[in-house]
Amino acid sequence: MQVWERLLLIHILRCFEKQEILDRVGRLAFFLDGPLAQFGPPAWLSAAIGLELKRLNAIVHAKTGNDLLVLGIEKTGNFVTHFEEIDQTENPGEARFAPRSYMLLTDKYIKERIAYSESDKRYGEDTYFGRKFFYKSRSGARVVASIPFLNDVQDTLETDDISLYPQFSTICSLLDKLVSSRNENAISPLMAAHAHAAIPLHLGAKVLKRLAQALMGDRQ
Repeated sequence: MQVWERLLLIHILRCFEKQEILDRVGRLAFFLDGPLAQFGPPAWLSAAIGLELKRLNAIVHAKTGNDLLVLGIEKTGNFVTHFEEIDQTENPGEARFAPRSYMLLTDKYIKERIAYSESDKRYGEDTYFGRKFFYKSRSGARVVASIPFLNDVQDTLETDDISLYPQFSTICSLLDKLVSSRNENAISPLMAAHAHAAIPLHLGAKVLKRLAQALMGDRQ
């Protein structure tokens, strides 16, 4: 599923390019469920996806003066847990991160505090085509997200210089508007997509019941 979701993003952008309307992408934001990475046997696709995003972004930037808006959202995992832990203080109910504050994660911080490693290789070098950040929305919701490497200058985890990512303020404003009030670490577009793709509860129960009856009938 993750492979198709990430490839679909690239092919949508290439369709815009083929129709010569890639300049209109500046009015859109693309959200992916999970980090901007590809794991397991298909991990080799990560480098190819990263290169294609850089190529497409160069065209968009030349036409509009802005970078693509692509964001990966993580709902669970070590980074979500870590954000929850460091947002706590000694005073119950008091948070460490103020609304509309952020933290751009560096390779050093990740290896020392979240995914311990002494490797000289950059964290996620073979699997990630973006980098993670923490954001506390205007409403106080915590968001763990990833932004893509859209050019060679942005392709680093060595610095937390946010000026490398000129669309970051726009991304934060979008998160303020789209963060879910019902589910933690979620945003409304992804929730709507899941709801649309999911089999309704009652219909799903009927399908499973009929499948079970058919299988039992085959064994008789």
